Parts: sequence; C-alpha cells; structure tokens
Amino acid sequence: MQALFHVIAGVLIAGFLMPEGPVVVILGLAVVALMKAVYSYLDTGRLALTQVGYLGLLLAGGVLYMLYRLFF
Repeated sequence: MQALFHVIAGVLIAGFLMPEGPVVVILGLAVVALMKAVYSYLDTGRLALTQVGYLGLLLAGGVLYMLYRLFF
C-alpha cells in the first residue's frame, strides 16, 4: 500500500510541475527523493533498503506521468 502511495505521489508531483517542463519535473522529483532520503537517514540513522525502493517508485511515477503526457 505504501508503494502505491509513492507512485501516486510521483504522478501528482509530476502533474503539478509538468507545465514548467520535463527537466523541472525530473529535478523536482530528484530533490523530493533526496530530501526524503536525508530525512529518513537522520531519523533512523540508516537508509533502509525499502526506502530506496520507495524512492525509485516515486521517480517511476513521475516518469510514467511524463510518458503518458508524451503519447496522449
């Protein structure tokens, strides 16, 4: 369930930033993923493998949205 929320969050962030351009979307998602990783590391003292997977799903959601906008 948490994985699905990360994909949906990536889609929503990409949808919000898409009018600015695809480079801004990628940079925005990268910043969000980086800040989430830093917060997780500072909170627990380590970066869990599941968190890395969730960050990948966040970026994948943004890429899926951009591919959707490209073809439809």
